[in-house]
Amino acid sequence: MGSNSIRRMHVQVVIERAELVQRSYMEYSVCIRIIDNGLVLWNALLKKRFSDFVTLVKQLLRETGSDTVPYELPERRFSLWTGRRSVISEAVVQERKVKLAKFLYDMLNDSFDVKWKSCKALVPFLGIPAPWPEFVANLVSSSRGGHQATMSWLEQFRNCKTSLEQLRHSVDSKPAAQMQLRLQIAALEKSLKSDESIERGERDRRHNLLSTLRQDINDVSLKPQLHVHSSSQSESQSQSERLFPDTPAADSISQRPAVGRRRLGETAETETLNNQGLLQLNTTKMQAQDVEILQLRDAVRRQKQLSLAMNEELEQQNELLDSFNSEVDHTAAKMARAHRDAKRFNERV
Repeated sequence: MGSNSIRRMHVQVVIERAELVQRSYMEYSVCIRIIDNGLVLWNALLKKRFSDFVTLVKQLLRETGSDTVPYELPERRFSLWTGRRSVISEAVVQERKVKLAKFLYDMLNDSFDVKWKSCKALVPFLGIPAPWPEFVANLVSSSRGGHQATMSWLEQFRNCKTSLEQLRHSVDSKPAAQMQLRLQIAALEKSLKSDESIERGERDRRHNLLSTLRQDINDVSLKPQLHVHSSSQSESQSQSERLFPDTPAADSISQRPAVGRRRLGETAETETLNNQGLLQLNTTKMQAQDVEILQLRDAVRRQKQLSLAMNEELEQQNELLDSFNSEVDHTAAKMARAHRDAKRFNERV
């Protein structure tokens, strides 16, 4: 890449969320974007712990043979009494979000000391197929080559999907991010129309994908408006309840089932069925239950036969034991008689 490409290409690193996982550690959602001349070439959302960054620094030092890394990580907090890490407060989490994002931003945008972002340890950390400079160079060259390959279009579409997921999980849907995503979809639609090598079926499928993605963006943009509407509606409802306590609430009225609709006991299986479909479903369920009852009856019958056979076997064993006891008694009597005869013989001698 020349100097022009370096000026136009830059990397964005943002950490918007931090979640407590299993009440034991914080997991940070790291969003990384490679932007070239306003076009997002690569968009990734990584789930990382603070210990992952510490391990990365150790691997970088081991690979380069250096003593320190020129990019700063936040310090670990220890307790003076126990020596263990203390409970992470909200202020510490916010500080780590800023410093961890700055750590990656400084490393990936450093054009002077490039040995750190060229290390192999960064490849599994970022989940990329090649070292960072080679990976970025391939992205930029493929995007500026004029004609984009089929996989390049699909990769840009996946980047748009990732951006949409980030918008969904963000606290507030940013209009600038939504506008950028809409521009990316428009660019994908334009490239799809200009590419005549794509078959009609594949072209229609991609148009449907873009339409669905655009509808999802509209739903995300309506989310804050719905939240404001619901809050204002709840305020007006509480005010009306204070003024007119005997009047039924609007929500309870709106939640009453409409005429001809089945709401009580409705399931996903029966929601789309009419009366004939419900009758057929009931008949099928009854037939399946009859088959299960027959199978259960056969199993009980087999258990009964086994029990009877075991009872007969036990009776035979009892008879054998009685016969064995009789033989033992008979043998004991013979042994006693032989013992007396031997004693008399000894006395005579």
